[in-house]
Amino acid sequence: PTTVDTTKYNDVCGGGASGPLRVGWIGTPATQMYLEDLLPVLDNVAKSGGLEVVAVGARDNDAFRERGYIRVVEWTPATEKNLGAIFDVGIMPLRDGVFERGKCGFKILQYNACGLPAVASPVGANNEIVRHGITGVLASTPKEWADALLWCMDDRARLQKMGKSAREHVVEKYDRTRAVEQWADVLLRWGAHS
Repeated sequence: PTTVDTTKYNDVCGGGASGPLRVGWIGTPATQMYLEDLLPVLDNVAKSGGLEVVAVGARDNDAFRERGYIRVVEWTPATEKNLGAIFDVGIMPLRDGVFERGKCGFKILQYNACGLPAVASPVGANNEIVRHGITGVLASTPKEWADALLWCMDDRARLQKMGKSAREHVVEKYDRTRAVEQWADVLLRWGAHS
C-alpha cells in the first residue's frame, strides 16, 4: 500500500468544541471535480450553519467563489504538513469508476497523519484505509454524506477521538518506516529460500 512519512506531519488537531466545522480537502485542479461533485451536499449542510470548507490545492472558480463557506488555499509543503491546524475533518469524495478504484487513498493517509478523521467514498483503497466509525466514516449517497458531516458538527469530542485513532492507525499500518521494515523482512525471507 501507499505509505507516508508520519514524522513529516504535525498531528495537532485544531478542532475545538465550538465554531464552524472546518471540512478540508487537499488535491489538485485535476482532481477537484470530486469536490465539485459534492457541492449540492455541502450546500445543504451549510444551510444548518457552522460550516467552512477549506480546499487546499484547488483552482479557485466561480462555483467556489459564489459560496461564502468555501475558502481556497494554495498548496505549500508547510500547509500540507499542518492540515490539522486548518481542518477538523478531511474528505475524499470519489466517483465509483475504474480509475477511481485504482487510486491509493493518499489524501486519507495525509489527514490521518495529521490526527484527522476522514469522511470518504467507499471506493477502492478507501475501504481498506478507513475503519468505519473508528478512524473515519464511509459515505456513498448524498444523504450519507450529509449525515456524516452533520454528525461531525454535532459530536466534536467523538470527532477528536476518531482523529487520535486515525493517527495511531496510520502510524501502525501506513508509516514509511514500517513499510521499509516489512519489505526488508520479505527480502530476507526470500533470500533465505534461494
